[in-house]
Amino acid sequence: MEEVRHKSHYLGYLFIWIITFLVVTLSFISNYISSLPMLVSFIIIMASSILLWSRKLSKKTLYLNNILNILAANLIAYFLIGYLMKSQDTITGLIIGVVGMDVFSFTKRGKNTLNAKLAGNINTLARLSICLPIPGHPGLQQIIGIGDLLYYSIITMYYINAYGMLTGLKAGMIILFGQIVNIISTEVLKKIQKEQYKGFPATLFPGLVIILVDIIGLI
Repeated sequence: MEEVRHKSHYLGYLFIWIITFLVVTLSFISNYISSLPMLVSFIIIMASSILLWSRKLSKKTLYLNNILNILAANLIAYFLIGYLMKSQDTITGLIIGVVGMDVFSFTKRGKNTLNAKLAGNINTLARLSICLPIPGHPGLQQIIGIGDLLYYSIITMYYINAYGMLTGLKAGMIILFGQIVNIISTEVLKKIQKEQYKGFPATLFPGLVIILVDIIGLI
């Protein structure tokens, strides 16, 4: 049983990386789609999400919810970058702000933040997450939140739109590398904290690494 649980951790990490890769890839595909089809898609996705939220939670609804969450993150990022977030200062401020709030929400003092409160509401958190089956665990497990996917999409799309496809590709690779560092850090923290482990902010290293690389002029 312990071996199954150990392997399930690695499968969960693999799912996180694959989903991040998928979101980054969708950011590149979206660059070739005009605003009107994206707007129509956004309306359809939002209407479908509202309808799905009115249904009882089940494996079927959660699988459908996974698809809608991934597409919603992509579409929201598309319009935010296309019409609102167009400066380097804005994107840097967003990264720093999100990372700061995300890290704070995992501390004792951050227990009253929205992120921490959502983590305590299992049903709502499931609807706002990508949920997949993990061997050794019942039902579907929450893998990563839609907020994290939106964060990765915004960063990737910003660098694509502001500096071109090559720089966008570098940004996407940095996010994927940062996700690997997140995964390693999560595993280390689990071993150190054991029963006290409460989770790890998925925005941390993708954000910190891309800011560092930007500062030293490698992107």
